[in-house]
Formats: sequence, C-alpha cells, structure tokens
Amino acid sequence: MGSRELEFFMWHLNYITDQIKMADNKMNFLLAIYLSLIGVVTVNIQKIFDILGKISWRYKCFFFIDLLILLGCVTGFIFLFINAVSPRIDPRKILSDENYISIIFWGDLSKVDMNEFKNIKMESFVEDLQKQILINARIAERKFNSVKNAYNVFLPTFISFLIFVIFLIFGR
Repeated sequence: MGSRELEFFMWHLNYITDQIKMADNKMNFLLAIYLSLIGVVTVNIQKIFDILGKISWRYKCFFFIDLLILLGCVTGFIFLFINAVSPRIDPRKILSDENYISIIFWGDLSKVDMNEFKNIKMESFVEDLQKQILINARIAERKFNSVKNAYNVFLPTFISFLIFVIFLIFGR
C-alpha cells in the first residue's frame, strides 16, 4: 500500500466526518429555532389562558387543534434530534463481524493494551481505515436523513406557530 492510497483513505474519512459535523450543525440550528418557538409559547402562557376565557367555543376548538399540531411537530422534531445526535450504528452488524475491534475508533482503541498497539501493522491500519470509512458513511447517512426529516417537520410547525401567534395577537 502506497502513501498516495493511504492519503486517499485518510482524506475520504475526513470528508465523511466533516459531513457528519455539517449535519450536526444543521440540527443545532433547527434546535435553536424550536427552542425559541417553545419559549414564545411558554412566556405567553398566561395571555393564552386569558384569551381562552374570552372567546367562543369554535375558536377554542380551532386553537386546540392548532396547539395539537404544534405539539405533535415539536415532539416529532425532538425524536428526530435524538436520532441525529445518537444515530445508533452497530459496526459489527455493518461489517458482519461480531469480533470487530477498531484500532482507529477511540472507544475500541482505549481497550487495547500498549504491546498490542505497538504491534499494529500498516496493513491492519489501512484495512481498519476502510472499515471506518464505511461505518462513518452509514452514520452520515442516518444523520442527514434525520436532518431532512426535521426540515420536513419544520414547515408544518412554522405554519402552526404563525397561526398560534395570530391567535394571540387578534384573539381578544
């Protein structure tokens, strides 16, 4: 194995881990928006109850349906966020090897003693590097699917939130 091939594999692994970081950043952006929405609802809870006491039952039904949609979307986002943060990938299943121990992944490497570590051959490192590329590609795929689904949930959440705000402003 030449240094150019090793360099290619290292570049590929870095590229995939950068994609994972980008997915995490997108989820954090959405999390900030969702927390802001929850904050607006929480701050105005007294105003909400005051308005509910003064309006007709039709508007109350409309309000509660909107509130249920909003809560459903926020709950859906929370589950998507949890899945994006911790994608639950089992490398042993991906590689069909129940005894797989990585010499690159810190969680496995921390269990290797110093003598074992000193005896690692370059071929073993490159083979594990290829496996890590595959494992990280699966992690990136799962995270980006969660981000995509979170963006799909965002539109109904935002529309429901706008209706909620209009209700707060004009529902006197």
